[in-house]
Amino acid sequence: MKKTFVILLFFYASTALSQKLKSEFGLTAGVAYYMGDINHTKQFYSPKIGFGILYRHNFNPRYAVRVFLNRLSVSGSDLDFSNGYQQSRAHSFSQSIVEFGSMAEFNFLDFVPVDYQRFSPYITAGPSLAYTQIPGKNFQLAIPFGAGIKYALNKRLTLGVEWIFRKTFTDRIDLLYNSSISETSPPIAYKQISSDNTKDWYSFAGIVISYNFASDKKWCPAYNKPKK
Repeated sequence: MKKTFVILLFFYASTALSQKLKSEFGLTAGVAYYMGDINHTKQFYSPKIGFGILYRHNFNPRYAVRVFLNRLSVSGSDLDFSNGYQQSRAHSFSQSIVEFGSMAEFNFLDFVPVDYQRFSPYITAGPSLAYTQIPGKNFQLAIPFGAGIKYALNKRLTLGVEWIFRKTFTDRIDLLYNSSISETSPPIAYKQISSDNTKDWYSFAGIVISYNFASDKKWCPAYNKPKK
């Protein structure tokens, strides 16, 4: 499965970067948070500032692909919750995450800045690879997916708001160690006990602002017909 994810990631990235027209470069900023064995259900728990850069290629008014690089932080503490076991365990952590990935975007409305349709909600999903501080297993695969709204301020600038979840394949983002896992030398940074039946999640919500560098003499950056 890991090999499949890596192949998909680089396929999406190479597809987007091979296109010189319809190109947008942008910045993202917002808050990241974690859900797992410490925080089971609370959205936007212990939010931390995150930021990133992205490249987006618009194939047509409905479909686009983006490649992104983000720097996020998440944290948590058992003492923030009233559960008796968590109060006894008293575990806390802080985790830095650098992620590189690619996501396909689908606009629900034809997104054609200024000339026709300047606004559209969208959904997005794809593979990513995250560098974490998990001892011995720094690189982790994840599936980002979520939704957002974009609005064209003018023919060059687009502003968006989005909320993207990350489904991971590890239970150790919070540095908790499951004692049922057989390892010769478990990292001392882990505390027992976590539930290996469920994997950790982290999410990033914020704003996206992008700038289109395509020349007016070339193809229109938002839809498939030449500008007059």
